[in-house]
Amino acid sequence: MRAHELPLGIDLGSKRVRMALATDSSHGIRIEAISVRDRTGVDDDMLAMLLEEMRDELGARTRQCCMALNCTEARIDSLSLPSMSTRERRSAAIIDAERRLGRDDGRAVRVFRTESVDRYAIGITARSSVETRKALARRAGLRLVRIEHECAAYRSLGSAVECVIDVGGSSTRVFEYEAIIPTVHLFDEGGQNITSEIARSLQIDHHNAELRKRIVGTLGECEAAFRRFLTWLTSILVRRHEAPRGSVLMVGNGSRVPEFRSLCAERFPPGSIAGSCAALERSSYPMDVCRAAFSDWALAIALSTIVDASG
Repeated sequence: MRAHELPLGIDLGSKRVRMALATDSSHGIRIEAISVRDRTGVDDDMLAMLLEEMRDELGARTRQCCMALNCTEARIDSLSLPSMSTRERRSAAIIDAERRLGRDDGRAVRVFRTESVDRYAIGITARSSVETRKALARRAGLRLVRIEHECAAYRSLGSAVECVIDVGGSSTRVFEYEAIIPTVHLFDEGGQNITSEIARSLQIDHHNAELRKRIVGTLGECEAAFRRFLTWLTSILVRRHEAPRGSVLMVGNGSRVPEFRSLCAERFPPGSIAGSCAALERSSYPMDVCRAAFSDWALAIALSTIVDASG
């Protein structure tokens, strides 16, 4: 079976944009290449040009793409419904969203099937978030075929994924997949808080503190920040009936700090924290590159490996 390209996975991060190209064949899904660009100070028109440039760099033939909504832009709720038509389910979902959140003509509501026959997931977001991504794709000469919630996208990295810890710049999110509908936990601190604490402790500027964090870690300069995170993470884990039996993914640039990873490793069963994924390990990138870059590339990879995206 000849490999065919899947839609490009595009992660529109606050500071960087990542694009992943994946192919699917009888040997499985394989990451062909990843492209990354800094988007600090980049307006929408320049971002569209960057996406065109990145696609050319990857050598992609496809113009289809997938993007994600983060958990501050969209929410996922659950709803039990009897047997009914697709139109009736959507109407019921809109009514339920209005009951929970009030009426809003600028809201987009979608219904998704789950593994349970009568249980559905409801995706709720502002129409403007969807339209902004569609317009960006058009300007870049791409066709947006799917918009996925970030916590649902990570499931494409493997059915064994049970928990994702995403350490962003200004917040940390934990996605749990014990139930039919993923559970999202938010913590209002992220990698920038660690950088600020290094800068304050060593009396250096933010830029040099960020470089130090990336190169040598914190070397004990962020005990207060780590204590706050550890208290929060422990409060989540004690709610669980048992320790995760599947994989735990640590993603986001902040998760690459050695001390952060060590703290999490102490809280999860040995060997449960995954350092990469099968699709990336099938690529031509050396294994050390895969493991070093996976946390930064993870969402783009996840979006590029959703096999049914073009449907």
